[in-house]
Amino acid sequence: MENILKIFVVLTLIFLLIKGLIYLLIFLTTHKIQEHSFENKRKARIARNKRLLNNDEKNK
Repeated sequence: MENILKIFVVLTLIFLLIKGLIYLLIFLTTHKIQEHSFENKRKARIARNKRLLNNDEKNK
């Protein structure tokens, strides 16, 4: 009976470790995607501002 309990505890700990690693990978992936989208948004805003400045200079 004790062996079954020890096996169950070990399997539970292994399951929780694997689950934690999966959650960590998901977090890191979504964080990287978010950083990438913020960077693209910033670049688009800078490009749009440059276009607006160029249009204003041409209209003068």
